[in-house]
Order: sequence, then C-alpha cells, then structure tokens
Amino acid sequence: MQATHSGEMTVNLATCLTPNQNEVDWLAEVPNRWRVLRLKDAAHLIMGQSPSSEDCSTEPIGLPFLQGCAEFGITHPSARLYCRCPARVSPKGTILVSVRAPVGRLNLAEQPYGIGRGLCAIVPNKQTLLTAYAHYSLEASVVELGRVSTGSTYDAVSVRDVAELRMPIPPLVEQSSITAVLDRWTERIDGLMERMEALVDRLKEKRKALILYAVTRGIPSTPVLQSDIRSHEGLNGFEKMWLQGVPAHWDITPIKRFHQVVNGGTPSSNDSRYWGGKINWLTPEDLGQNRAKIIGDSRRTLSGNGLENCNAQLVPRNAIVISTRAPIGHTAMVGKESCTNQGCRSLVATDSRAYPDYTYYAVQSSREVLESMGKGTTFMELSAELLGAHRVPLPPIDEQVAIAGYLDRETSKIDTIITRIATVVLLLKEYRIALVTAAVTGAIDERQVNASTVAEYVAHRTVEGIPDK
Repeated sequence: MQATHSGEMTVNLATCLTPNQNEVDWLAEVPNRWRVLRLKDAAHLIMGQSPSSEDCSTEPIGLPFLQGCAEFGITHPSARLYCRCPARVSPKGTILVSVRAPVGRLNLAEQPYGIGRGLCAIVPNKQTLLTAYAHYSLEASVVELGRVSTGSTYDAVSVRDVAELRMPIPPLVEQSSITAVLDRWTERIDGLMERMEALVDRLKEKRKALILYAVTRGIPSTPVLQSDIRSHEGLNGFEKMWLQGVPAHWDITPIKRFHQVVNGGTPSSNDSRYWGGKINWLTPEDLGQNRAKIIGDSRRTLSGNGLENCNAQLVPRNAIVISTRAPIGHTAMVGKESCTNQGCRSLVATDSRAYPDYTYYAVQSSREVLESMGKGTTFMELSAELLGAHRVPLPPIDEQVAIAGYLDRETSKIDTIITRIATVVLLLKEYRIALVTAAVTGAIDERQVNASTVAEYVAHRTVEGIPDK
C-alpha cells in the first residue's frame, strides 16, 4: 500500500488485481489470524439428485425445481419446472453451485428449491461462516473447480471436489466488514457490466430483426408491395407471426422437402477408446458458445470407434447443426465433416434449389417457432420428425444467394461490435474476481482501502472507448 496526500491508504492495484492468480496458490499469504478450512468443515453440502420425470411439470405443484444452472439469474434463479417429490431440497438462504457445465456458476436460493444433479447447495455453518462472505469467497475458490472439471469427458465435478475446496475464514467481525466493502466495490463494476450487457442485448435484437426481415421479405433495399405478399392460408399461429409479409412468388415449404434431417449420438463416456480422435463431436453447448456462423473445432472429439459406437452419421461441410434439446434453436454451419451428440440434429441439403447459407439464416430466424414445437417434461426436445415438418420461406435460388450474402455482410458488422463489448465485459469479470480474491485473502485491507479509488481504476481500465449509447 502507499499513502496519498490526504493521508488515506490506497492499494497498488497493478499488483493486487492480477487475473492469473489461479496459477499460484491463491491462499498462500492469508493473514496469520485467519483460518483456512475445507468447505465441508465450514458448511453443510447438499448434492442434487434427479427426481422421477413423472413428478416434474410446468404446473405450479410442489417446489420450484432446478436441474442445473440454466435458470440462474444475476442473483437468484427463476425456475421453469416444479416437482411434487424432489429427491434433494436446497433450503432458503443457501448458495447454489453449478457442478456441471458450466461448472462454478453461483446463485442464492431466496426460497426452497428442489435441485437436480447439476447443482450443489451450500449451507454455511453460522458459527463459522457468514452466507454473504461465503458467496464472495466461493467466487474466488470455484476457479479450482473449473480446473478439476477439464480433466473429464463431460465438464462436471463431484460433491467431493466441492467439499475439498479450501476457503479463507477470517473472524466473523472481519467477514462482515469485508462483505460490506465488497458490496460497495462490486456495485460499480456490476453496474458497468449491466450497461454493457444491455447494449449487447439491443444489438442482438437489431441483428435478429434484420435476419427476420430478410428471410421473410427479402433484402430491405428491395421494396415489397402489399399485392406481392403471400396469404396466410394453412399457417398456424406462430407461423403467421413469423411469415407475415412473405412475397407471393416464394415457396413456404417443409425443411424435409429439400434437406435430410440427421440425428446425433453419444458413445459411452467410460471407454477412452471412443474419445480424443479427429472427428468433431458437437453439443448444444458448443453451439451456444459459438458466436460465428461457421463452427470450426469442437471442445470434444471422437475416434472412429466412438463414431461407430454412438451410431451417429457424419455430416459434410456446410451442413446446418441445430440444438434440439435444452435449449432448442442454437444454430451453426459446420466448417468440416462432423457429427453431433443426441442433443443436436443436422440438416444436409439434398436439392440444388436449397442454398445452405440461406437455410441457416431461415432456421435461425425461426427459433421461437422451433421452441414452441418442443415436447417433454424434464427437458424440452424437438424430434427429427417435427424439425423436418417445420416450414420455412424458400425464395428462388438467386434470391437465396443474394439474401445470404447481404446478411453475411450486415451481421458481420454487428458481430464485430458485440465481440468488442464482450471483451470488455470479460475484462470486467476478471477484475471483479481478482478484486474479490484480493479482499477475501487479505491482500487488500478493507479497513484502509479507498473504495472509490478501486472503482475508478477498474472503470478507467475497462470501459475506455465504449460509447454510452
């Protein structure tokens, strides 16, 4: 630390706020008066367990149910399902930790929840650990879980992995003080992230509207006359909303008319012979994390034995892959021959009248329609039959090519801005974690730090050059 002219103590943030703190023992230099305990010695852990699918539904009967972190919000979850007889219950006021991909996400349970296998509930021992401080400490310590999870076929950790997490435990009075200071520090950072994420949301809505217009009416510079619009006869409610304004000379046709629908598959996760080859194996998570039109390498790969064992068919370059299970509708084109797990299905063009790049955008623009077609209780799924029956606008081939080219150019401009903002948000998150880590390990003395100096430093380093509007 160093003294300012006013006599206040500030921090050399260049040394304290280091995003790569997980590369060393992050608890090596906690104050001597603090204890370092394993999480299981400072809290009670409740590992989630999946109930019978017959006990789960969207009807508000029983407890709200969370299978994993898909329903996590900024602070609290928002359950989509309810369970009459949950096998595991997270009490009100506990900390929820995701133990399946993405591992380590946190939320607070503001009410009792039934929890599935993707979650673990942390109930702090009140004589040892304050819940608010425990939440901050877990933000720093769950980095260890991410490193453990990368060694498995599926990104997941066990209850033992969570239980063995080490936590710095200062006296309760200091826990309360650290929490109060971190609340003030992180409020500014969180506000900046919310502003950036709101801007991204607006850009995504603009991108979505641009694609919708182009695949249902054509390139915006080409006027569409009312007399040229197709009637809505034979279309259902969702299709009418989506296909309003389609030119009369376009077809509205089921996907299966011009495409083969290919199912995916998953080999046994316990046989190493099936994994680590050269065959891309795409999952809904791969599609969800992919920001580009073309998806290159997958996070996991299959061997030839794995491909044979899972009974999945290879699809060629430029095939369109769609997530058809939890969540429905993530879409990408494959950059090289690939196969998918059972949570995805692929579209392979079988007729020269269908241009794959246009089909990609047409499917992407109809995500809400696809989601409405999903069936299921524990999770929603779109079958191959329903996907094949899904109707999309099909202009003449020359118009398909022109529309796809136009959308490639325009969406690329928007995507570039979104990527830039996403980089800023990532940097904000890294500094937030570094700041929290420094506070909960005693590297920053919360009694002496000027909190506004910290906030201004982070703001200057992260939002420089990003417009307010």
